[in-house]
Amino acid sequence: MTELTQLQQQLANAIRTPEKYEPANSDEKRRLAVYQSLFRNNIENFLENGFPVIHQTLPADLWKLLVSAFFAEHPCRSPYFADIGKEFVEYLSTAPDIIANMPLWLPELAHYEWLELDISIRKTNEPVCFAENGLLPDSITVSPLASLVSYEYPVHLIGPDFQSPEASDQRHYYMVFRGRDHNVEFAVINPLTARLVHLLELSTAALSLDDVVSTLADELPAFTYTQLHQGAAATVQDLLNKGALISAYP
Repeated sequence: MTELTQLQQQLANAIRTPEKYEPANSDEKRRLAVYQSLFRNNIENFLENGFPVIHQTLPADLWKLLVSAFFAEHPCRSPYFADIGKEFVEYLSTAPDIIANMPLWLPELAHYEWLELDISIRKTNEPVCFAENGLLPDSITVSPLASLVSYEYPVHLIGPDFQSPEASDQRHYYMVFRGRDHNVEFAVINPLTARLVHLLELSTAALSLDDVVSTLADELPAFTYTQLHQGAAATVQDLLNKGALISAYP
């Protein structure tokens, strides 16, 4: 390690964990305090904007502890501010010690909130072929600007007025997507709809509605083919209208 690298590492450590670094004199302490405040405040402001529900729901002291722990402990790999949210979600997924002081739903709510930013800036190399309202395409697929996710906790309900949800035996399913109006939307969906969407995600070839219903019929013998087809047609049409599903590429 070169002398310059050592100095850079020393400065980084002094900024991340100022309580562990003793400045050589008052002038160094004053100059270092500027960097410590600038870096930490930038990170905290970004997290407040990127995770507003968590910020508003956690008690102020827990929020400060969480930000401080993330700032001090997590070695962010990306230099881009837009990636800080992803780094924060990854940090929580590693079950750091700070999690013991936090609500159990925190990692899932963080992922749910991060998805909004992720989908708002997500890029695709292929054109997104939104279906015309009222028309069912010959083949359908999940929009590359959409994600199917599931959680143990009802993350869409958590907020300052509902802070203690119970984990569920059954998963809570959501579609998060950027529609034709370019706004990010969230849709709560039932397990059957989630299975339908998952079949479309798994397929390497374009699928028609009949293809999907045939698979569902094999998996759900308690329903008739007609029942499944009617329900799936209405569900697919709704998701096409929203822009979560699109016309499959030729």
